Amino acid sequence: ANVALDQARQMLSSLQLQNPNVSSDNPVPAFVLESGKSNGQYIARPVVLGLTDDTEYVVLAGLSPGETIIAGVQTGGSGGVRPITPGGAGG
Repeated sequence: ANVALDQARQMLSSLQLQNPNVSSDNPVPAFVLESGKSNGQYIARPVVLGLTDDTEYVVLAGLSPGETIIAGVQTGGSGGVRPITPGGAGG
């Protein structure tokens, strides 16, 4: 997870160099979990998340349309899991 988060920070820096206007999307480095192909374990993948309403997120970098991932958010001692759709909102 730490490696994925470091990679996400690098992705964010690159994204900001390519498009300075991306700052208006309030980008943050993050990671998502992807199911391993054969061993059933999960792999942390770096992503850059943008605008959110605290329920849905815009994925600015790191995923392609149609990919299914697990995203968890922990608030107030309880966690939630929801899908995130690249380039748009997840729900």
